[in-house]
Amino acid sequence: DPDVAGAGDRVAGVGQQIHEHLVEGARRSLDRRDAVQLDVYRDAVGPPLERALPANVRLLGLKPQRALPAYLATADACLIPFRRTPLTEGVSPLKLFEYLAMRRPVIATRLGELAGAPYVSFVDDADRAIAAVELAVATPPPEAEIRAFLEPHTWSARAASLVKASR
Repeated sequence: DPDVAGAGDRVAGVGQQIHEHLVEGARRSLDRRDAVQLDVYRDAVGPPLERALPANVRLLGLKPQRALPAYLATADACLIPFRRTPLTEGVSPLKLFEYLAMRRPVIATRLGELAGAPYVSFVDDADRAIAAVELAVATPPPEAEIRAFLEPHTWSARAASLVKASR
């Protein structure tokens, strides 16, 4: 698949938002021998980013939900690149659970709902974004922590909680 070809650290993002510091971090990594490849599975990142994407940032378009695990399996790390707004301060990104279930390290904007999640690096600027990718690639998944974190968040566990609360 040409969408997953290439070398170097590969970072994948799925969703409607991408923070400028992640694109800038990818741009800065071009100066290194093993540049970070940022693959975004959506149609656009919105102005003004679309006009000036570096060569190692690819917009691969929307993919069917059932195909995403195969794409994400090629990623060395995955992104939750939300812009911080009053709306995003209260969200619990479902991608966190998908990424962790695949044992992929997560690089995220600092959001309150992500506090305490295992295998998550928070980034606030371009330099930290690249450092987070390098650390994530070198860090094996903490299996026990991930399992314990995911267990109460399965759809079955959530449904059981709702049934119990309705009684």
